[in-house]
Amino acid sequence: MNNLSKFAIVGIATAIVLSGCNSGTMPEGPSPSEIQKKIASFPPEKQIEMYKNSPMSPDQKAAKIAEIKAKYGLK
Repeated sequence: MNNLSKFAIVGIATAIVLSGCNSGTMPEGPSPSEIQKKIASFPPEKQIEMYKNSPMSPDQKAAKIAEIKAKYGLK
């Protein structure tokens, strides 16, 4: 085999490997908008519980919980 043939074989093999070998990656998770839609579909008590246990700041938690209570007429 001459050098040109070896170069062509290595190039083709490299292209095959780099062109779609995606078997080792993790599947993508849901987008933030999909997560928000899912949370909005939960009952208000479940939404409040989720926000109470979230890593948000206390001010953000209180605002979000107040928003949910106002939306659903809860006290």
